[in-house]
Amino acid sequence: MSTPASGFKRIVCPVDGSEPSNAAIDLAIALAKQHGGHIAFCHSIDLAAVAAEATTPYGVSDLSPALDALNEGAQEILGAAALSAARAEVPCTCAQLEGRPETAIVRFAVARNADAIVMGTQGKRGLERLLLGSTAEGVMRTASIPVVVVHGREDAAGPRRTGAKDTTAATVR
Repeated sequence: MSTPASGFKRIVCPVDGSEPSNAAIDLAIALAKQHGGHIAFCHSIDLAAVAAEATTPYGVSDLSPALDALNEGAQEILGAAALSAARAEVPCTCAQLEGRPETAIVRFAVARNADAIVMGTQGKRGLERLLLGSTAEGVMRTASIPVVVVHGREDAAGPRRTGAKDTTAATVR
């Protein structure tokens, strides 16, 4: 895997608690250790999507319980990622983002002057991918830095690296 001359010192790692996300945490930690880097973990909540789900023909439901649960879940997910980094003695920060995940992640990476984004993907295919889209794909299409996409540990394809505009993935071993 080719890396910038300075290596991946500033890594953004979006997390969502899924198996592929956990695999991305492991890879981000390994890269940060290898390059003497820092990880900025992030988790995005799409408030517009939450509001749309709560809208009924009779009005909007009270969003407070849903938002409280989402915020609590985000803090648990970010806390677990930070604990993994701390155990590996890798410095990290955590941030909760708002907005469409693919947009929020790229903006966060730009604001952090990140060298790379390391993230998991669910590997949606077919109609499910067409209807729901792929956060990882959206990040790859808009990021101007390398994006390393990691499948779950059980996926034989393993981690993939792609340039921001290139959606053809090359396996990284």
